[in-house]
Amino acid sequence: MKTNISKLTVTSLTVLLIFISCSNEVVHVEADEESYFNENLTIRTTQSEYSLSFDSNNYYCSVNATLINSTQDTFYSKLGDGFNESFDQEHLIIAHQTDGYFEYNVDNNNWENTEQFRLFEGSKIIRILPGAQYNISAYSIIDTNKLGAYRLKIIYYNNSQTQSIDTLRDASNTFYIYK
Repeated sequence: MKTNISKLTVTSLTVLLIFISCSNEVVHVEADEESYFNENLTIRTTQSEYSLSFDSNNYYCSVNATLINSTQDTFYSKLGDGFNESFDQEHLIIAHQTDGYFEYNVDNNNWENTEQFRLFEGSKIIRILPGAQYNISAYSIIDTNKLGAYRLKIIYYNNSQTQSIDTLRDASNTFYIYK
């Protein structure tokens, strides 16, 4: 009887390990725009077309946008400047290690994040107040082989303490980057 239980335990653990090792594979799930975005925030770029700039190392693009919270709810997102001590900031930043993404349209509805600039003082969680309008600055290093359609995407939350629960997302209009 004990050997049957031991064999069953070993078999169960083996199956579990196989399942875990197979589950590391990345699966891309196509979600239609209606169900993927929450449509609580309106994000609009100030232009529909942008051109690349060049510094001593890279091509990059700077995009300005406005964000409006069209609900009666307060949301939270890591889009604030870490140097600014305020929990309420009028100017939001999409950069490396924030809840903002500068995405390239690879094909059809398949988007990938680009390399973003880093903030000197880091970022912090801020409130997005009901009915409020915010200015957004987004900066990204752009590969000259990936010119075309882009968008800004923002991840935000219902609660400042539990970012992994109730994750919400919205995206801007599509804009274009040319050389």
